[in-house]
Amino acid sequence: MMKPGRSKWSASGGVVFTTMVMLAAAACGDDDDSDSAQGAQDEEGTEQASEPTGEPIRVMTIGTLGTAEGATTAIEQTALAAEGLINANGGLAPHGRPLEVIFCNDQDSPEGARECANEAVEEGVVALVGGYSVQGSFEILPILEEASIPWIGLGLLGGGVETSPMSYPVMGGSVTEWMAIGQEVGRQGCETAGVIRWVAGPGEEAQAYFGHGLATEGGEVGAVAPVGFDATDLLPAVAAASDGVDCMMFGMSPEQGALTVRAAQELGVEVPLAFYPDAVSPQSIEETGGVDSPVEGGTSASWFPAADEPIWDEAKDAVEEYASDPSVINFTDGFNFQITWVGFKAFENILGTLESLDGLDGSVLIEHLDSGESFETDDFTRPVQFVDNIPVQVPGGEEASRIFNPDVVMLTIEDGTYRCVDDDCEFQDMTELMLSFEAPPAEGGGDPSG
Repeated sequence: MMKPGRSKWSASGGVVFTTMVMLAAAACGDDDDSDSAQGAQDEEGTEQASEPTGEPIRVMTIGTLGTAEGATTAIEQTALAAEGLINANGGLAPHGRPLEVIFCNDQDSPEGARECANEAVEEGVVALVGGYSVQGSFEILPILEEASIPWIGLGLLGGGVETSPMSYPVMGGSVTEWMAIGQEVGRQGCETAGVIRWVAGPGEEAQAYFGHGLATEGGEVGAVAPVGFDATDLLPAVAAASDGVDCMMFGMSPEQGALTVRAAQELGVEVPLAFYPDAVSPQSIEETGGVDSPVEGGTSASWFPAADEPIWDEAKDAVEEYASDPSVINFTDGFNFQITWVGFKAFENILGTLESLDGLDGSVLIEHLDSGESFETDDFTRPVQFVDNIPVQVPGGEEASRIFNPDVVMLTIEDGTYRCVDDDCEFQDMTELMLSFEAPPAEGGGDPSG
C-alpha cells in the first residue's frame, strides 16, 4: 500500500522500469566497466547509454498536489523527467548507478510536510533534491538535521531554509531577484514605485528587498496594495498601486500574476511593470496581446538564463519524453520547474565528483558538500560551493547563513518573449547590494486569506 502523499511512480516506477527494459533490449556487447562512458551501438551506429546497474541511489522531492493556489504539480513532473533522463543516459555518471526518486506530496500543510520528512528517513534517501514546502519547511528541516539528510537545490521560501545546516540551495532566493529588479527600475528612472504583494511573509520580504534595490538608485516605494494568497479580484489592487507612480511591481502566484496583467490591461495602466518570471507566463503574455501586452518591455530577473535559451532544450525534451503530464510545466517557472531541474543537475554533478557511491548516505554526502569544493550545475549557474555564505539579513532581523549564490540574470520581455537584457545572459553579482541591506522588523503576518 502506498503511503499518503507518495507518488505512484516512485520506488521503481513504471516509467523508469520501461525505459530500462527498452535500453536493455537495445544494448549489445560487453559491459566491462560500469564507470565507462562507452555504451552499445544501435543498427545505425549511434552510441547507446549502458543500462544503470547496482542498487538505486534514492532521493526525495517534495511538492504540493491537489490544492488550488498551493499546487506545485510541475515539481513532481520535473523530478520525473530528471529521473527518466538520468537513467536513460546510463544512470548517475560516472558510476552508472540508477537514480530512484520518491515524490512526496506535503498536502500544503505542516502535518503533511512532517510526514514527508519522516518518510524520507524511513526510505533511507541520501538527500532531498529540488522542490520546496511553503507550509512545512520548519517541520521538515529539524527531522533532516537529526537524520543527517541534506536538501540540495531547494527553493528559499522561509521556514528555516536560510539558516538550517541541511539547506544547500543553488540560487540566492527572492532576495537576489527582488533587489536586482528594484535597482534596475531605479536605474531606468523610476522614482516612486507602486507595489502589489502578498499580505504577509514572502510578500513583506519581496517589498523590503525590492525597496532596498530601488533606494540605492534614489527611488522609493509609494502606494502598497497587499492582497491575500487566494485573492482573485486584482482590479482594486492594480488601481491603487498604479496611481501616481512611475512604475509598478507585483509579486504573487502565477495565477494571480496573470490576473494582475489582465487588470492592468483593463485599466489601461501605462507605467512600466516589474515582476519575477513565475508571475508572468508566456500564456499570460499571449492572452493580453503579445507584443501589446502591458508587460512588454517590463523588468524581471532570474537565477538562471532565460527560458528560451538553448541551455534549456534538454530539459524541455526530457519533459516531453518522461513526464507523465508535460502540460502542467511552464518553462519560465523558476520556483517549480527551473529550481527542481537545476537541483537535479547539481545533484548529478555532486555525485559525479565522488570516487565511489558505495556506502553513500546522507552523512557521507554532507561531508562532501561541506568540503568547500565548487560544484557544477551544467552552466545554469556559476559553480556553487556551500561553505562561504553571504550573511544577508532577512526581515525580522535574523541573519541568513545558507545563501551562497549571489547571482541573477536580468530579463525583459521583448516582442512578447522573455529575453536576457544582455546578449550573453551574463550573471550579475548582487553581493554588495545584499550586504548593505538592513532588514525591517517583521510585521507579524496577518490574515492571508483576505
